[in-house]
Amino acid sequence: MADLLTRITISPDQCHGRPCIRGLRIRVEDVLEMLASGATAEEILKDFPDLEPDDIRACSAYTERQADEFIARNREALNDSIRRGRKEVAEGNVSPRSISDIIAEGRKKRGDR
Repeated sequence: MADLLTRITISPDQCHGRPCIRGLRIRVEDVLEMLASGATAEEILKDFPDLEPDDIRACSAYTERQADEFIARNREALNDSIRRGRKEVAEGNVSPRSISDIIAEGRKKRGDR
């Protein structure tokens, strides 16, 4: 996986500092969105002839690494949230909020979009 990650480049002068593939102006995010929308790796490679099969694998590896790092950085906060939630449920103090309300509240606290 480490070899694949060398294919991902981040430069403040390119694509507003978002992760790209091998210095090309093809963002990791765009490749992942194409895959998520149902495009196959073969279709992406056909549409973007500068890409190589390992570039697509690198996008997945990069995302996996980012998720692992997020969890590692936030492990204690995530565990605290789980403990608080379990306590609220056990004590019957849970208000009837939807998951989307809870997510929106968390994003607002963090200043996310």
